[in-house]
Amino acid sequence: MDQAARTDESNEPLDISSMPKLDERDFQPLDSRYLLARLTLRGAAAAIVVLAGAVLLIVGQPLAAAVVVPVLAILGIETLLVTAAVRRMGFLVRERDLSLRGGLLSITEQTVPFNRVQHVQVDRGPLERVFGLASLSVNTAGGGLGRFRIRGLNMDLAEHLKAVVVERAALVDEE
Repeated sequence: MDQAARTDESNEPLDISSMPKLDERDFQPLDSRYLLARLTLRGAAAAIVVLAGAVLLIVGQPLAAAVVVPVLAILGIETLLVTAAVRRMGFLVRERDLSLRGGLLSITEQTVPFNRVQHVQVDRGPLERVFGLASLSVNTAGGGLGRFRIRGLNMDLAEHLKAVVVERAALVDEE
């Protein structure tokens, strides 16, 4: 083999200390109404449990409290965990990619390079419509993420982000 062939096939280590890092402070938080929507679901579940427990007591099931109290305790703990998790969630748009951060005990950061973007859409489920929120879904080419979704966005921001992602994806494709 000649020297040129070896150079093309080289796989030298990179100095990662000089590479750009995702800084937690750069991530944009989700709309505060997203937490409110998630808490509303927990509140509705708690109301259903209390109502069911009351009905069971009325019809003569004295052990209803033995079921209702632990279920409400579990819902309360879950509410605290959901609150902490939603407060940690965020997104970051850079020149060449889009990142999503989430998790509670184990923080995950997913990044989609714009050159992998195939399709972008804004989704609004029933609860999102009630709270004026939307989700941005990004479908990617190849393996890995497949679908990348940022929930809890203000509707106007979701539409703006969609336009930015489509524009950046087109620019990266042109390069």
